[in-house]
Amino acid sequence: ETHDGDEIIALASYGDRVLQYKKNILYILDITGEASNWTVTNRELYKGILNNQSFCQTGEGVFWFNEYGAYMYDGEEIKNLFSSETDKLVNRIDLKTWSDFVSSESMCGFNPKSKEINIKYLLLKKLLMLLKQMVIVMFITL
Repeated sequence: ETHDGDEIIALASYGDRVLQYKKNILYILDITGEASNWTVTNRELYKGILNNQSFCQTGEGVFWFNEYGAYMYDGEEIKNLFSSETDKLVNRIDLKTWSDFVSSESMCGFNPKSKEINIKYLLLKKLLMLLKQMVIVMFITL
């Protein structure tokens, strides 16, 4: 039981682990054996998700993304998919660009044939917002 004030967004499972996604935190629970023996094995800050379509099951584990990055859980560890293979402090994608891309309407899915994970971005809503901002700016500058 967690009393952190953060709402549960989604649950995923992989093997004998349950991933409890909240907006700001991810809890990983070991559900081996009787329910009275279940334990929280990980509490990961900044690894929560914005909506219940921000994660998907893959053949390799559970994938999810948020404004801080993209991750894969393989039943043993969480891998930051943005970190460079050779230097864990170097990101493959600029985090500012990424956080601008991700929104509460973003979603992902896994294609088992191609083994690709697709992240969809609702561009129309962002375009409408930009157009409104442009109209406001044009109105102010005239």
